[in-house]
Amino acid sequence: GVAKFILALYVSVFIMFLIHLLIVSLNGINPITYLKKVSKPLMLAFTSRSSLGTLPVTIEALNDELKIELGTASFVASLGANMGMNGCAGIYPALMAITIANMAGVDKDISFYVMLLVVITISSLGIAGLPGTATMAVSVVVSGVGLGAYFPLAGGILAIDPILDMGRTMINVNGATTTAITVGNSLGKLDKEAFAKENVVTNEEKTA
Repeated sequence: GVAKFILALYVSVFIMFLIHLLIVSLNGINPITYLKKVSKPLMLAFTSRSSLGTLPVTIEALNDELKIELGTASFVASLGANMGMNGCAGIYPALMAITIANMAGVDKDISFYVMLLVVITISSLGIAGLPGTATMAVSVVVSGVGLGAYFPLAGGILAIDPILDMGRTMINVNGATTTAITVGNSLGKLDKEAFAKENVVTNEEKTA
């Protein structure tokens, strides 16, 4: 069961990653080029399991590589490291709540899913980007949908949390960078000319 949960989480992370790439492409940036530019913060997030620890590298990539104005990059990335995290505050609590409900034999009707969506949205507004804080998010969500008494059933999954936390943190940081691109583009703080010019120079250097 734990192995299936790990698979389900990483499949969810992959789907969310594709959605992020779609949003990036809608903002006029090639997804492949984007991945090359943000590879450092994504790899650091995966290995460190800390959105806050990755924050300086994330801001540097947004400003130097993606040509987003420093103030916008700093503001959006800082918010993204503390709220609205796709992995730790979204995917993980949702999967845990549904898993615990299945283990406890609780019926899951439309009202259950609506309540789950509301509780996850509210709880995602204050999750610190540090290793282990996703467990607090899970406890809040599980209690919010009336499954608090069954929380001990999650012990087997919590025991292997570091394996799950790597993927969660990476998608958290990717969500923050995607949001920064969207905000920067909508506010005119994304210098597409400088971004395109740098890519042309890089390609010419590779050719040479």
